[in-house]
Amino acid sequence: MDFEVVNIGGENLSHIDDVMIDLSNGRVPYAGLSLGGFGGLGDKLFAIPWSKFEPHPQKDKMFILDVPKEMLDKARGFDKNNWPDVSDPQWRQEMYGYYGAKPYWDYILGPGAPGDLVSSGVPASGKEY
Repeated sequence: MDFEVVNIGGENLSHIDDVMIDLSNGRVPYAGLSLGGFGGLGDKLFAIPWSKFEPHPQKDKMFILDVPKEMLDKARGFDKNNWPDVSDPQWRQEMYGYYGAKPYWDYILGPGAPGDLVSSGVPASGKEY
């Protein structure tokens, strides 16, 4: 199962490579958006708050990302095999702040840190580990 991502103008941006799950409450704090590379080689991932994605109203397996392309071009990415320390509160605050998203944990826990975050284990291919 592959989820394409387009911007508000309908321009194809990429696809969702992975999603993170907060085990303490079952929420998805962000998705790993794959950008760059060729044939899956050299891809960089960008952690983007899940609240910035909306299901496409007419197309299954497609999301609309409400982030300007210029912002993605300047965003700090990471290698898909070397994720940042997602438990670091400063990293989470910077990532949510960069995209102008309200931290998801404020909705459910009040100000503070979320629980344990893990990869969904469902890569773009849709196969579970």
